[in-house]
Amino acid sequence: MSFSLDLWASIANALIFIALILFPWTTGGGKKFCGFLGFGGVAGLLAFDFLAGQKADDFALTIDLMTLTVVKAVFFFLCSLLIVRVFRALMLRREANKV
Repeated sequence: MSFSLDLWASIANALIFIALILFPWTTGGGKKFCGFLGFGGVAGLLAFDFLAGQKADDFALTIDLMTLTVVKAVFFFLCSLLIVRVFRALMLRREANKV
């Protein structure tokens, strides 16, 4: 079974965005790992987007690809952060009502 470069690129892309989603949920070493993989991976994706647009000699494509990557990263991170905040607030309220 042969794995193409497209498959590995898709797996890396998924891992980067999953790390961004997991970042607010983790603590300690896991947070460092997810931060490095997520935020460093987004920087790497932005570099690849820039190179892909420059290779095609299309500045509009470069801007579109980089904008899409940034918007996806911010969306996934902020949605996960919002869910963590709501979940923790509900748990704290539940604990406060038990006493």
